[in-house]
Amino acid sequence: MANARGRPTAPHAFIWNDHGRFVEVHPIRLGWLVVWGHHEDLGSIRIQEGNAQYRSLDGARRRLVDAALEVTRSHRAAADAARMFDFFSFPEREVGSFPESL
Repeated sequence: MANARGRPTAPHAFIWNDHGRFVEVHPIRLGWLVVWGHHEDLGSIRIQEGNAQYRSLDGARRRLVDAALEVTRSHRAAADAARMFDFFSFPEREVGSFPESL
């Protein structure tokens, strides 16, 4: 699967955009990765402002709302991102376990 610019994206990744700002939620082995930031130069430059990993989808949802609020400074945009997230069809999956310590 690829995005509009031809870059590969993970299957079932949630991507929210608002006027050049973005928040993405990707499934990873140990849970969910949330990435946020903005685009410059008509989308040709991607600036990642932060990322965080969560074991649960609920934790990823909370970060999504906080990140949307951070990049837009708009409670309405953050609520919109949360609504879209709630209706997104995430894959049923089991979160992996941490490796054994040395």
